[in-house]
Amino acid sequence: MATSASGVTFERDGGRLTIRIAGDLDAATVPDALRQVMGALEGQVDGIVVDLSRCGFCDSSGIMLLFRVSGAAEANGATCVVTDPTGPVRKVLELADPNGVLVVEPRQPGG
Repeated sequence: MATSASGVTFERDGGRLTIRIAGDLDAATVPDALRQVMGALEGQVDGIVVDLSRCGFCDSSGIMLLFRVSGAAEANGATCVVTDPTGPVRKVLELADPNGVLVVEPRQPGG
């Protein structure tokens, strides 16, 4: 498991990449987080899980990061699921993505 300075942790299990985000996803943290995440996506990935259970705040920069991860997954034939967003983050996701482009689910088994 590798951790970046921005509170992003990566874990690979075969073709599945789990990205755990702790702290805030905002204009101050997203540039480093995005660089780390896109670097982690360079290898073969069949599925991506973005765990937001420890993310307390998400602004439009964080939403952009999630759409970028989802788009990169789709472009490579992989799935992307956002899991376990906290209450405030879940509300932002609902408002920013009314058409449900992002797949948001409760905590994944084993996550």
